[in-house]
Parts: sequence; structure tokens; C-alpha cells
Amino acid sequence: MRLDIKPSPGRLLRLFAACVALVALVAGPCGPIRGERSAGAERGAAIVIGSAVPLTGSSAKMGRDMRQAIEMAVDEINGRGGVLDRRLEVRFEDDACDAEAAVAAAHKLAAQGAVAAISGYCSGALLPAEPVYHRARMAAVVPAANAVKLTMQGFDTINLMLPNNQVQARTAAGFLTAELGKRRIAILHDNSAFARELADLTREELRGKADVVAFDAVTPGERDFSAVLTHLKARRPDAIYWTGYYAEGGLIIRQARGQGIDASIMVGDGSRDAALIATAGLASAEGVFVTSPPSAAELPGAAGWARRYAAAHGEPGPYSAQAYDATQIVAAAIQAAGSTDRAAVAAAIRAIHHDGVTGAVSFDASGRRQDAAFVVLEIREGRFALVQGPAAPRADAAPSAPRAAAQPGAPARSTSRVSNALEQLLNALVIGSFYALVALGYSMVYGIMRMINFAHGDLYALGAFVGYSALALASGSFLGAGALGIGLALLAAMAVTGGVGALMERVAYRPLRRSPRLILLITAVGMSLLLENAIMLFEPWGPSFRVYPVALTRAGTSLLGVHVGYAHIAILATALALMWALRRIIGGSTVGLAMRATAFDAEAARLMGIDVDRMISVAFLLGAVMAAAGGVMAGLYYGQINFLMGFIVGIKAFTASVLGGIGNLSGAVVGGMMLGLLEVIGTRSVGGQWKDVFAFAALIAILLIKPTGLLGERVGKRM
Repeated sequence: MRLDIKPSPGRLLRLFAACVALVALVAGPCGPIRGERSAGAERGAAIVIGSAVPLTGSSAKMGRDMRQAIEMAVDEINGRGGVLDRRLEVRFEDDACDAEAAVAAAHKLAAQGAVAAISGYCSGALLPAEPVYHRARMAAVVPAANAVKLTMQGFDTINLMLPNNQVQARTAAGFLTAELGKRRIAILHDNSAFARELADLTREELRGKADVVAFDAVTPGERDFSAVLTHLKARRPDAIYWTGYYAEGGLIIRQARGQGIDASIMVGDGSRDAALIATAGLASAEGVFVTSPPSAAELPGAAGWARRYAAAHGEPGPYSAQAYDATQIVAAAIQAAGSTDRAAVAAAIRAIHHDGVTGAVSFDASGRRQDAAFVVLEIREGRFALVQGPAAPRADAAPSAPRAAAQPGAPARSTSRVSNALEQLLNALVIGSFYALVALGYSMVYGIMRMINFAHGDLYALGAFVGYSALALASGSFLGAGALGIGLALLAAMAVTGGVGALMERVAYRPLRRSPRLILLITAVGMSLLLENAIMLFEPWGPSFRVYPVALTRAGTSLLGVHVGYAHIAILATALALMWALRRIIGGSTVGLAMRATAFDAEAARLMGIDVDRMISVAFLLGAVMAAAGGVMAGLYYGQINFLMGFIVGIKAFTASVLGGIGNLSGAVVGGMMLGLLEVIGTRSVGGQWKDVFAFAALIAILLIKPTGLLGERVGKRM
């Protein structure tokens, strides 16, 4: 095939004309992006407003709460006759709390002719989308995002319904020091724009009032914080402030209490949700403090609205009332402007004075809500109870006297370097056991087919979700949520996922077995995406993270000064038993002998009467069974799962199999444990946000010295 053919000028001209026509055809019906009037501005047509909130991902629950409140407001407005004698119509886009998705959502809303938008939960996603709204002259009323930087770009189209992070940081620092009397405070964040800003501002507010003994970051979406918390425990804080979101916040609380850290814990408003309590567990969440803007539950004027909302949707979310008021403000601004001209509506929003369910709403010249405050809540018996508010402390206000009943918290138990190292080693073994179980599947498939099955990590996620459903059924039956129910759920997940693994090989890979390796690799990526989206779209599971119906106990015993949880023992014992069973199958059974013969030389094995296709299917089945077991144990251990959980674990398990020597089952186990150890060392050495960088850098260094991995490759045929 020739690759240097130069098209003629005429062909280029025709191609260019066709592209222009296609763009015109696609863009034409969408309306102008920067036009002054919205699409459908003719008299009698619906007035379109937009909303970009997270509808998928770990924050989807918050987005759903806000969407329901917005729809409730629109229904009420239309029931009163609409705006300017026209119906109000709202278009929703998913920003997924992701910067790229938020920018795309803003462009879509502008192209659809939205007059204004009610958008923004994650500040890091809204920040890059702000210029899109500004260029379109489309005002955005923001129900939840409240980073200081959001109003620092000088846009007259951005208006915040909440007080910003400066007020929250002042509230948190004042309560921790003046009310609780804390003097050794650790701050954790997730490096997102919102959480990092709140952490930095709180550290500044604590200057001269308390010592910040630890200031560390974790990776968003991470589920194991044991290494970070063990390192933090050695610093003996008497209070911990988590500034990130509830998906990670619940796990941090749960794992901190499981490690015996008895410091007071406070979380920022990004963690205010019932899911925080469900993930942490009632016992661990009890007594946790929360800095939050007042929600419907803390606003006396919102009681009637809250009852109407609850009748239709259940209990309002933390930002449901703000989303409802934001919609009413947009409608009132359109009415005041007497037009759907975006610039006129933006000006009317900035000048508005609105009495809503959250109180009086007006914005200053930069778009910040005036006279807004934060409150402090405490989790008591599974509910958020008001302990301070609604007035936020001012920078020049004298600190209040400590509460008589609140004494400085007792620091966590002091740990020696030896006991700290042993505790980190235990953390590494638990993390490594999950990687090892998944890595075994990679090595088996590669050893028998010379193929990297990149969908294997998603079988880990599928197993976790099947176990989730099985445990939910067992908990509501005579089986109960004890060892019997857990054991049966584990077996069910292994059986179902093993069947899916074998079916995947039969349908997706077997027809392409003689195709180039690149084709198989692309197919594996496609299967990974298919599994992820199937889990996300399956109704009982969905796009939000799920709290496991049963969680392993955090109780344990002390051994050599190290807190050894019974969950650690159960996880390691089960993982080792499964690894031993697999080794016995491969090394000591007729099927295992046939599989090894197939891996050594498939054609010779076929001539000897071995059913090669069947052996390959068995390899996929056994690998999927191991991955499913790892997924269920991870769900039990961490208490939380989501449809994307298999992606990063799959990448790390593949790394572990390469580190140990891909194709070598013992190498997969060693590689998994080694990767867990490298992550823990990285957390201890360079911080939680850099642990993956450290681990992969160490992997590269090891492979430069020994390219075949620590234990080499025990298969006979090379590519």
C-alpha cells in the first residue's frame, strides 16, 4: 500500500466544501452560541434554561438532589403561568464533577439556547467552564460550588449561592481551637481545586492558634488510606480536618477509627451527606463534626418547602434548597429583564434581591452571596445535629470561650518506629493481596494466549457488584449477614463472574485468536468499556458509588504494639487460601497439566488430544474467579464500591504481574505484594498524592535491572 499519494487540489477543494456543509448541517439547528437571544425566542415558545450538575460518578447523588429541586421549582413556576407568559423548560447536562465534561456541558447549554444556567457542584469542574458561560453572556447561578477562585476571574455572569471557602475555613479553625480546644491538627485534602483551597485557607486561619502537625493529600477515587493514616497516627494529632468529598471522607473516618485513631474528626461541606455516615458506619461516624452552609433542616423558613420536597422525593439533599432558590432567581430575573436576552438576564441576576427558602439572596459586585454564613453540625445517632450557627465567625471577632464540656482531645496512642513499620507492612500485605488476586488472572491469560486482557480489572468490579447484590439478598433472608451469608455471596460472585469471563473469551476473543495481536488488544479495551458501562447502566447498581450491605468488623487485637484487625486476618487468610487452591489446580491436576501443556506449545498439545479451546476458556474462568474474590473482599473491607473501581486496580494488577514476571503465577503473587509495599513506602516517603508515582518509578528501575520481572517468565514460547 502506498502512503505518499498526494490528493489533487480539486479533490481537496471538494473535501473542504463537504466538511463545511457537514458542519453547517450539524450546527445549524443548535442555534448561536454567542447570540444575544436564545433559540425559541419567538412569542409563545418555551424559555430554555440549563443546568450542568454531576449525574454520574461519585457525586451523582448530589447532582440528583439538585436536579429534583430544580424540576420542582420549574413545575411550580409553570403552574403559576410561567415567565413572560411562556413555559419554562430546563435542559440538564452531566458535568460528572470533571473539568473536561463541565466545559463540554457549558458549550452544549449555550448551543441549545439556554438563557441562563443553574450549574456547579465541584469547584474544580466549574472553574474552567466559567469562561464558556462568560463568552456566551449566559449567567450561571451556582447552587453548591464555593471556591474563592470562582469569583476571582472578574466575570459578571457567575453568582454563588453559598458563602465561599474563606468563611468555611474561618468557621472550622475557630470551632476546632476555641470550642474544642484542639492544638495539634492534621489536615487532609484530595488536591482538587475546592479541597486544596479549603485546606490552605484553614492552615492559614490556624496560624498562631494551633500546630498543623500533618498536611497531606490523597488521590480522588482512592479507597485505601491505611498508609496515609498510619503515617498521620505517628504525628499524634488531636483533631483531623478532611476538606474533600464524602465518597472518600466516609472511608477515611472508617479506616481512622479502625486503626485506633481517637482524635476528633471534622469534615468540610463537600462531605455532608448521609452516604458519609453509611460508608463510615454509625459507630465510626458518631461525633464527627461538619462545617456546612445551612440546609433546609437548619433553616426555619424552609420547613414548609422541605415537607413538599420530601413528599415527592424524600429528604432534601444538602444543596437542594439552594438549587430550588437558584431556579426561582433565574425565573425572577427573566421576568425583571422583560426579555430573554442573556446579557439583560445576567445583569438582572446580579442586581436581584430575592426572599427564598434559604433566606434573603443578593450578590455583591464580584458575585458572592451577601450576608451568608456557615454552621457546624455534629453527627449524632446517624443524623446531622446543629451545634453552632448560623452566624459565621468574623476575622476580627474575639474567639468564644471553650465549651465547658469540651476538653482538648486526647492524642492518639504514641507509636514507635518499629510498631509503625510493622503496621505499614500489614497495610501493604492487605493492599497487595487484592493486586495479587487480579494479577493471577493476567498471568494465566498471558501465559496461555500471549494476550493482555485489559478487561480483567473490570471483572474485579463485576465481582464486587454481584457480591453486593448477593449480600443484600442474604441480609434480608434467613441466611443473615454473618459468615454464612458472606461465604455464599463470595461463592455467587465467583461463579457469576467466572461464567462472564469464560463467555467473554468465547464471544470476543476466540473468533479473533488468529488475528494480529493489536486487534486482540483493541478488543480487550472495548470489552473493558462494555463491562464498565453495563455495570453503570444496570438499574440496581448505577453510576453512583454503593455502600456495601455488610462490612467487616474494625475490631482487632494488639500484637507487638501493632493494632491487627480481624478484617486484616480474614482478608489475608482467604486470599492465601485462594492462591494455594489455584496453585494446586494448576500444578497438581489433570486440567492444570493440560493448561501448562497448552501454554508451552498449543499446537503440540492439540496433537496430543488436548482440547486447547477448552483450556483457554478454563484459564479465563479461573482468572475471573480470582478477580471476583478480590472484588468482594475489597467491598467488605472498604465498605464502598463503584463501577470504575476495576480500572485503576486492573492497571496496578497488570503492573504487579509484570513486576513479578508475567506468565508466572508465583511472580504475580510476589509482584502484587511488592507493589503494595512500594505504595506504602511511597506514602511514607513522598506523601499520599505521590505514592503511585513512586511505585511506578520503582517498577521502571527494577525492570531496567531485570526486564523479565523478579521471577522471570516460566513459559517456553517467546514472541
